[in-house]
Order: sequence, then structure tokens, then C-alpha cells
Amino acid sequence: MTHDPGHLPPLRPAEAHMEPWLIVGDGKERSLFGYAVWHPVTGGKAWTLSTPVQSLDETGGLARTRSGQRYRLGRQITWATLPTEEARVAYALLVGPLIGARDGELVGQIDRDLAARWLGTCKAARHLGLEAPRHDASAVRTFEDTHGDRYAELVRRRSGA
Repeated sequence: MTHDPGHLPPLRPAEAHMEPWLIVGDGKERSLFGYAVWHPVTGGKAWTLSTPVQSLDETGGLARTRSGQRYRLGRQITWATLPTEEARVAYALLVGPLIGARDGELVGQIDRDLAARWLGTCKAARHLGLEAPRHDASAVRTFEDTHGDRYAELVRRRSGA
């Protein structure tokens, strides 16, 4: 069932907001995978995998995970309707091991290290208001060299360190 987040009351400071999202895992251990528009710990703006779901109200668009995090849920999707290359790569890296997928089954052959670094630069770019680099080693390295220190400082300030 899908839900329109526009009809929900405002987020509480401790709530994360995931839009879009889907359930992954087996019947006993199910987690949320989706785009964290906002997350009080990570700042959001990235594809993420939650800890296992403790409670899920699909009609109300709310979930609570084992970590105690509460999620406001927007539009529900399926793995087949992941909207971008970034979403598919994040799904392969984060969810693949959870569901027992072998490398290459979900998005074809990828360099796991480069994919993880690229996903990090995509998140950093959004937080810095920049365009994400292409998914290739040279573009990722250039982005990291050019913007890595500025993003690290932003993360430090946000965490209060």
C-alpha cells in the first residue's frame, strides 16, 4: 500500500523520513531499504538500509526499527522499480548480502570498493549542493580530492565534534 506523506503531521526531530522505500529480508528479519530524505543520525540524503523492523504501519506510513529509530514512510516501491543507478547500486551493496545474492546478480559486475566510494560521493554532493560525479574511478577520485575535506568538516560540525 502506498502513502502520501503530505497528509502526515510534521516530522518529530527524532524521526527519519524515507521516500521511496521497500521491505527487504525474510519473514523473521525484515528491514527497510530506501532513500532517507532526512535522518537524525546521518543527516539523510542517501539510500540506506535500516536495522530490522520491529513494527510497521504501512497504512499510516510509520515504522520503528530494532535500533529504536522511527521512520516516516513515503511511497512504497519494489526492487524492480528502483528509480536510479545509484539506488540499484546501493541495493546491491547493502541488501545483496542480506538476501544472499551473489556479486553480479543484482546489477551486473561492479567493483564493490568503487561502488561504495561512488555512493559516498553521491551523498556528499547532495549535502554540499553539488552535482554527483560519474560512476567511474577517475571522477570519484577527483570529487574526493576536491570536496572530501569540505564534506568531512560538514559532517564534523553536524555531529558536534
